[in-house]
Amino acid sequence: MEPDKVRRHSIIFFQDAIRLLRDHMDRIKEAFSPDRYPQVKQQLEHAYRYEMAVTRQVQNEINRGLGAL
Repeated sequence: MEPDKVRRHSIIFFQDAIRLLRDHMDRIKEAFSPDRYPQVKQQLEHAYRYEMAVTRQVQNEINRGLGAL
């Protein structure tokens, strides 16, 4: 598994998560180091806001479709 290509639904089994984390522990430690944490936190917040916006759009589309029934 390449970390850049992993999505939440890509990890089905704990073994997959363990392998992914173990293979990239140095990168994880660096990302959450005191020097890099503010930048990583900002990136994660941006990704979360984007996902929430997309989720709301999909919910609105579904609700519009249900209203047309």
